[in-house]
Amino acid sequence: MKKLILLILLLPLFFSCTDDASSSSEPEKKPAQEKQAQEEPVAECGNARCEDGETTESCPSDCKPTPPEPGKCGDGYVNGDEECDGSRFRNPVNPNCRCTANCTIDYSDAGCGDGYVDYWEECDAGANNGKAGSGCSSSCTIIDNQ
Repeated sequence: MKKLILLILLLPLFFSCTDDASSSSEPEKKPAQEKQAQEEPVAECGNARCEDGETTESCPSDCKPTPPEPGKCGDGYVNGDEECDGSRFRNPVNPNCRCTANCTIDYSDAGCGDGYVDYWEECDAGANNGKAGSGCSSSCTIIDNQ
């Protein structure tokens, strides 16, 4: 009986499968745990924080665009030497014109014959330019025609 007890006590020593790497005090990590530990945290849209990986387009509820400084180009108001800002213009302007990102007017779509008097034109009678009685030449200068 003593031999049987001794055998039971010593048996685990002979069939133990431990090696130096697994005998540490840390619990063994499973592959899923290792992968999770290596991955970056995932940004969560809708948590009221604009986190890495989120943009104003991908998560507008968390990431708000930074407003321009008041009194600066881009604030939506014509200030200082700006000709325009967004959809606002200092003076009435041809609706074919656009406001550029640096708050100047883009006249590229405006011109003589569009029916709007632009700053370089004396007149603009649209399709009637150059016709008798219009008072406006085909080059948008004032003429006295009868």
